Amino acid sequence: MLEAAVPILDHGLGLSGIVATKPPTPELITSHEVHELVAARGPEDLVLRHFQAVAAAVPKDQVHEQTATGGGAVSELMNSEQRRIWSRHMGFAADALVLLALDTDGVGVLLISALSEVLELGNVERAGFEMLAAHLSSGLRLRRALEDEAATTDVPFDAELVIDPKTFDVNHAQGDGSSQDALRTLRGAAIRVDRARGSLRNTNPEESIESWHALVDGRWSLVDWFDTDERRFVLAVANPPHVRDPRGLTKREAQVAAYAALGDTHKMIAYRLGVSRPTVTNVMRAVRKKLGVRTDAELVAKLRGLPQELDPSR
Repeated sequence: MLEAAVPILDHGLGLSGIVATKPPTPELITSHEVHELVAARGPEDLVLRHFQAVAAAVPKDQVHEQTATGGGAVSELMNSEQRRIWSRHMGFAADALVLLALDTDGVGVLLISALSEVLELGNVERAGFEMLAAHLSSGLRLRRALEDEAATTDVPFDAELVIDPKTFDVNHAQGDGSSQDALRTLRGAAIRVDRARGSLRNTNPEESIESWHALVDGRWSLVDWFDTDERRFVLAVANPPHVRDPRGLTKREAQVAAYAALGDTHKMIAYRLGVSRPTVTNVMRAVRKKLGVRTDAELVAKLRGLPQELDPSR
């Protein structure tokens, strides 16, 4: 993935990434549990230098861990003196683009691209990085699940729907994918993704990524699979975010609440789950009522104060 990102994200000073678990309490960013570190370009210790530079630039009691999915510049998070200290500890960079793709279980991907000049992101670029990060976290969750769990059926990856992308006919359906609502929803999503991956990505890249949600109906990832004859099929593989039920919430309410606790906006939650923004707004209203709060800010504060009940690990 990093090699594919080099032409877009590498500016000549280095591009690195880690898979890590965010600590359950607000601690220094250096306390992340790192599972994998890859340097696609530049110094192998780029991520470590960044962590150490943040620790040096920002007092411990002022460290604010960014948990919302998306991308931004390091310079946006610091005052001028802190930026100077950060740059001095990095030794060669004036700024860095940081892309964070954090999931509900605290596991995420962090990409860092070192920059020679201070970065200013536009709204379109920022929105694009948010959507890209949503796909990264969803893809990482699916990859981990497929590595950890053995298939229980003869269908590849226990897919609940198999679609022929040439005709968009359904070749196989099972489990939750076999209902008429699911068939209609997944087939429509497969058509949108195919369109997004085609000429639309060149003629209108913003519309392309906006139409390709990270999940379908909060449950499925759509992935390509090739049989022994190299024929392509689209699989709908169950890949819901890992959430637990905090205080009597429904499954959908728990999903929305978990992403709200990460700091995601209604728009971002809708994109992550592949549902409409009005759906997220209505669900958030129901969650606020059940948890006895009046505003989204109060809800997020309460959710973050319930680490055990919101612990979404498997």
